[in-house]
Amino acid sequence: MAIKISIIMPMFNRATTVCRALDSLLAQNYQGFEVIIIDDGSSDSSVEKVRPYLKDKRFRLFELASNCGANRARNLGFDNISPDSAWVTFLDSDDEFVVDALESMLSVISNYPAVHDYCFSVRYSDGRSASYLSSDNQLLNYSELFNPKFKPTGEWVHVIDAQLVRDKTFRYEESVRNGFEAIAYLKLAQRYSVLYSLKVVRLYHLDVEGLTRITNKNILKSYDEINGYSMYLKEFRESLLLFNKGEYALVSSVLGKTFLEVGDFGNCLKNTLEAFRCNPLELRVYRNIFLVLKFFITAPFK
Repeated sequence: MAIKISIIMPMFNRATTVCRALDSLLAQNYQGFEVIIIDDGSSDSSVEKVRPYLKDKRFRLFELASNCGANRARNLGFDNISPDSAWVTFLDSDDEFVVDALESMLSVISNYPAVHDYCFSVRYSDGRSASYLSSDNQLLNYSELFNPKFKPTGEWVHVIDAQLVRDKTFRYEESVRNGFEAIAYLKLAQRYSVLYSLKVVRLYHLDVEGLTRITNKNILKSYDEINGYSMYLKEFRESLLLFNKGEYALVSSVLGKTFLEVGDFGNCLKNTLEAFRCNPLELRVYRNIFLVLKFFITAPFK
């Protein structure tokens, strides 16, 4: 019996790119998969673009009545994976898998069968690497994922044991609408080490604005980021301070700037001071101070 892989694909207003993503799945060398598409309240023709693919029984569509965020959409996908699915992975509706993506995943899994969470590399559509790792096939435990000596950086595609999804050991944080998937991955890493492979499985496109590259940010997005950064620091504070003070200072600085975006100067300064105490060399600390001073200097003249 073929090993089945469930592919979770959240979608919001991706009429111009979703066919590219779905066609990349039909082109796979390995065809033992199902695709669970979750439309997150799209207002364009995304759903109409998807409907022809539903003639293939491996493709299923679930529709949320309103826009709830990618994390809620992915969790809905988890709730609908098939009982015989062995692995769960993810593809954004604005990217695509390389032709041998699923085949590569299963090859690595077969070589390291005791692992429950695998990560695979990504490259940009122009050929540049988007994933950085010191050496191939590294099995990293929870503490090593914080340690700058070992910590992988960039974009990665997770492949997770489907049973951990079924029993809800692995879930995304729905209180954060978009992004901050690292919270869920690090919680899982507290129980299971992660195998990182340099095999490229996904092409990362920049022809539309994705969740990780938003340039036109509104105040609701800022509040969502405040929630995400705050949750990350609260959940992993001890580990960050023990293994990676630099990252703790960086995230605290970014949180401070995000508070500034919503006009909360008190929390901006609080988190900026926290970052300074942890790492006085963090340049974002001085950026925050400059932005606060700039505001108060120019405000009377507005």
